Amino acid sequence: MTDRPSFKARQFQAREDAILDAANRLLGEKGYDLMSLDDIASEVGIAKGSVYKHFPSKEALAAATMTRLLNRTVEEARGLPTAAPAIDRLRALLGWCLRERMAGGVPRLPSTSPGLQSSLLDHLGYLDAMEALDTMLTAWVDEARADGALRDDLPVAVVLFTISARSCARRSSSCARPANGATTRSSPSWSTPASPGSGRRRPRPLHRRASRRAARWRSSADGQPRAGRGGSIPA
Repeated sequence: MTDRPSFKARQFQAREDAILDAANRLLGEKGYDLMSLDDIASEVGIAKGSVYKHFPSKEALAAATMTRLLNRTVEEARGLPTAAPAIDRLRALLGWCLRERMAGGVPRLPSTSPGLQSSLLDHLGYLDAMEALDTMLTAWVDEARADGALRDDLPVAVVLFTISARSCARRSSSCARPANGATTRSSPSWSTPASPGSGRRRPRPLHRRASRRAARWRSSADGQPRAGRGGSIPA
């Protein structure tokens, strides 16, 4: 007989899910910088102190919200039939992203806030899920090009940019420009830092992979992020 969570534990989890749902909506409506924990508490209908029982800071809450979204995207991608052509899987995932965005389920991209971007670079769960999705999408694009469904002269970065442009259609300015105002390539709406490589190398422990990834982004010589094999950059 399996142990069932107590009523108190289920109540705690339900409140945490409500907090994350509210943060997800407000990140989409206001963005990270304008969203406050008072807004979250008011949206959920609880005291501000109750929010701190789940998340120690606004940064932690935003990172948890974006990580949950990214994990849902990874789960959706992994649930697509592997026997289907890669191009069909790409189309299906893009369709899911568009439906989520139209329903208000996709917050503004991290590039709209240096603070959120920085907190995500320190969030191991987000970095790990991002790398998994980046590797998966890059493999799909390679497979689709090999099948002749995509032009083989198009770099992976161009294909991912096109997906990003479609999935971010409602907020094209957020997709096209990072926080410093410089025009740059944009990554898909589920991605922030780049994948460090093709995934063929022997994997390092998660904390070492994440710290090295973050260090590369912070200390690049020209002050700009370095794209991985898939060409993704902080969005």
